[in-house]
Amino acid sequence: MGIFFRNPPFPFLRHANWSDGAAALVGSLGLVPSLNLSPTLVIGEPVHGSAPDIQGKGIANPIAAIRSAGMMIAQLGWVDEGKKIEAAVQETLKAGILTPDLGGRNTTDEVTNGVIERLA
Repeated sequence: MGIFFRNPPFPFLRHANWSDGAAALVGSLGLVPSLNLSPTLVIGEPVHGSAPDIQGKGIANPIAAIRSAGMMIAQLGWVDEGKKIEAAVQETLKAGILTPDLGGRNTTDEVTNGVIERLA
């Protein structure tokens, strides 16, 4: 069992923390989306974990989840809609509507609503 964890047979297990390190380059793990793809399946999810330490505090950054959803629907063929979601995210961030992990004072709901307003 110990050998499995020291030298896992699958590269993604060995390199899973690369995404965490790369997230530091963009400012926060809360910004980084991801997709799990197969020929018949698309699953969008944020790179970050569930963050139980901030559960219920209203300070979790929803951007990675929103971007993951945008990437997922674009992958499913709704490319324009996916681009609109990304544009709404960018506009929200540029407007300074930010959660504490990005130096802001906004809540999860406020950031989410900021994106929704820019989609309308």
